[in-house]
Amino acid sequence: MHPLIRIICLLLGCIFISWGEGYHLLIAVVVLFFIYSRYQHCWKNAWMMLKRMRWFFLSLLVLYTFFNPYDLNAAELSKYIDEVLVGIRHIIALILIILAVNLLVQLTPKEHILAALYLLLLPLQRFIKIETFVLRVLLTFKYIIWIQQNIKQEISLKPLNNKDNAMQRLHFVIIQLADLLGGLLHNTMPMETRITFETLDKPKWVEWFYPSVCIISFYSVTVLHT
Repeated sequence: MHPLIRIICLLLGCIFISWGEGYHLLIAVVVLFFIYSRYQHCWKNAWMMLKRMRWFFLSLLVLYTFFNPYDLNAAELSKYIDEVLVGIRHIIALILIILAVNLLVQLTPKEHILAALYLLLLPLQRFIKIETFVLRVLLTFKYIIWIQQNIKQEISLKPLNNKDNAMQRLHFVIIQLADLLGGLLHNTMPMETRITFETLDKPKWVEWFYPSVCIISFYSVTVLHT
């Protein structure tokens, strides 16, 4: 599938998940399950991403549970439960979006993603500088990977001891972040540097069948449940 079609399907899928109801989420779960069952090597990175987001998910659950506008009494119990279920639905939607983005990143080369973004933004070239936007995305990819590699290297060279107290751990983290920030500023690419990326041909007209199926499916499911 053409990278541009993949990005468009991802955007449509995110809209499908964000605006949909419970049955839309169920369909998204089934679709993602079949895709991940085919590309099982993507599970590892997806699990790592979800583990990093676990505290954010927990904070959302706490927010919808303990800062609920309704009281936990017999008169407002149903409304209280509905509000908690809304929070759970938002968490599930975020998890599904993360899984979908992970599939795009894992199955599509970075250069193809950038070239597809360039094609996607071409109609907006009168309003934004497409080259600048793509350059910023490329630098974000580059330095996120650079920071991750340096953090793993520093932790492997000087692991934290379980006997260290909270202040020692905080001091260690602050020093490492300062070193990483200094290294990032030192290694930042000069403004005059030119970057080239692979250009892609326009997708075949047959491949536009996939986004059309996404739109028709979302509309059909919505109509059937109204």
